[in-house]
Amino acid sequence: MSATPVPHWRDRALLCAGFLALYAALGQDVFYKTDGLALVAYARGGPLWGAVHHALYLPLLHAFDLVVAPLTGSAYRSAVLLSALGTALGVAFAHAGGLRLGFDRARAALFAALVGCAPAVLFFATVVEYHGLFFGAAGLAFWALTRAAERPTPARALALGLATYLAASVHATGHLLPALTCTWLLALRFPLERARALVAPCIAGAVHVALLFGVPALTRAFGNAATPESQAGFLAQQQFAPLDLPLAFAREWLLAFAPLSLLALWPPRDAKLRLEWYALLVALVPYLLASWALNTGFNTPERGAYWLPLALPAARLAIAQLPRTGAVLLALACAAAGIFQVVRHDDPSASRAWLAGFDAARQGKPAVLLIGHSNEAAALLVERPEQEYVALDFLRTLAPETLAAYMPKFMAVTERWKSERERVYITASARELLALVEPRCGPAFRQWLEHAFDVLPVESGSFRGEWLVPKR
Repeated sequence: MSATPVPHWRDRALLCAGFLALYAALGQDVFYKTDGLALVAYARGGPLWGAVHHALYLPLLHAFDLVVAPLTGSAYRSAVLLSALGTALGVAFAHAGGLRLGFDRARAALFAALVGCAPAVLFFATVVEYHGLFFGAAGLAFWALTRAAERPTPARALALGLATYLAASVHATGHLLPALTCTWLLALRFPLERARALVAPCIAGAVHVALLFGVPALTRAFGNAATPESQAGFLAQQQFAPLDLPLAFAREWLLAFAPLSLLALWPPRDAKLRLEWYALLVALVPYLLASWALNTGFNTPERGAYWLPLALPAARLAIAQLPRTGAVLLALACAAAGIFQVVRHDDPSASRAWLAGFDAARQGKPAVLLIGHSNEAAALLVERPEQEYVALDFLRTLAPETLAAYMPKFMAVTERWKSERERVYITASARELLALVEPRCGPAFRQWLEHAFDVLPVESGSFRGEWLVPKR
């Protein structure tokens, strides 16, 4: 009697759960750049639509946090878990799509595992950023692509266009996805249909473009401030320095996805796979141009964040050509490289030392912090979400004539601090910010502080600042 075959959904569920556990266990205790600070700060009280470039991320984070807050305990932990879950769902969609591309059960699992272990994919599954959740949406678009490749009906092409636009609504780089999905779909169908193979990709691309213009117009009355320019305008930003082009390719693809990216450089021998390889090369072009504009010059590299969907075709080509042992070794090498990146980046020691110094200074008394540097806000959001603080960097953008109208509100807050007998500390970085000549409201705010409080210098471990004691 033959054994009953294991349903594919069980493999998929195990892959999703396993990668979710891996990503959650590797969840970092530090932010990646400063976008994450705003996302966490807005998670429980921000605008419904969030950023006009990435309209869906904040509503989804807000809803997710409402559900998991009792488990996570803070908006930061909820956001990290959302990145892990989004990426794990992307791995599950990769498995489903791999089966539709013709992989058997073992190779479909290896394909999904290689996608989930790609170093850049793994890294962004462990930090607060748009890209972890975005990868789940990109995985959905990949699955829709494989359905259209299997049977290119107008309905399935329409679904592909909807899926790529959904991904773009999570992060604006999803507007690059049609360059990948449509050319890949063409490569998969061309040997069978020749000229007719263009129909489904054209429908999918047209749907995406129609939604790019149509959705903002239809949802503006509900508070969506997105426009076609705000969603896709990043493609035309910054300056293009010729010498930065190879730098963008090396940093955002070769290094960020190595060793998977290196293997994808060699053309396959199989003619059908070579068409898919050409599709990957075509898709590389807009991603390279975007990184050339956004991640070089005065801007910092992004560790392959904008290129995450390209892990899917690269893994597809690798699994289709390598023997099973080679595919396993490649996945393990990618996992090792990704975990190394996570461990190297995840260093909360400075934040914890700063907070330990603050705790020693306040001697167990309730206290409020006036802070100036984003590193201080990051430490508090990650390690001490219950700590009350005021980030004084709002003074950078506050017009001087507005300060007088703002001060009564701030004075009312300080009266509450006094009535609740909370100590008030201002950090050294906040003090330095107030010393700036521009904006002029900084010195004016400092003068009010010196009029209302006696200042006692504080130095405790790595914490530097002043204790503001209300004058009698």
